[in-house]
Amino acid sequence: LKLFYCLRCGDLVAANSILQQFGTAASEDMSHVDPSVSNIVSQLAQLQQTRETIFGDGTHGNARPARPPASSLLHPTQPMLHARRTVSDLYRRTNTRSSHSGGSPAEEPFHHYRTACLAMLGGAESISEAPALASSGLVKTVEDYLYATLWHAICLADGGPVGGMGSAGG
Repeated sequence: LKLFYCLRCGDLVAANSILQQFGTAASEDMSHVDPSVSNIVSQLAQLQQTRETIFGDGTHGNARPARPPASSLLHPTQPMLHARRTVSDLYRRTNTRSSHSGGSPAEEPFHHYRTACLAMLGGAESISEAPALASSGLVKTVEDYLYATLWHAICLADGGPVGGMGSAGG
């Protein structure tokens, strides 16, 4: 739940802190955090700590630098693309498992939040359009819809799991 809202607010440093905090404590809420999720959140948090924005060069409309930044969401490194593909695969496996087992969220109270985190981090599909999240109520406002759609569009723009590299088998 906390991880989802950190991602929703765009605070990857806080998301990483949450994962580190619960990674050292035995907590039922975060007991099923896959290492691939921790890996990509850690990489994104490092990006956010080293520049003003994780989305690009941070020039605020001024002249662009001669070369693009070494890494950002729009120019991900190979390790970031690999981590995103791994999380995307985890999202697909989670959806398959949920659909075969009936997928009752009552069995796991934070199921929709976990699924949404995997969808956002992996870029598998937009949480605003995911059939598995249709009844979750996570996308309630225009702002929620825009944020979810933009996050997914960034994954499509870099040729992530949904775009070129993921569908080609990477």
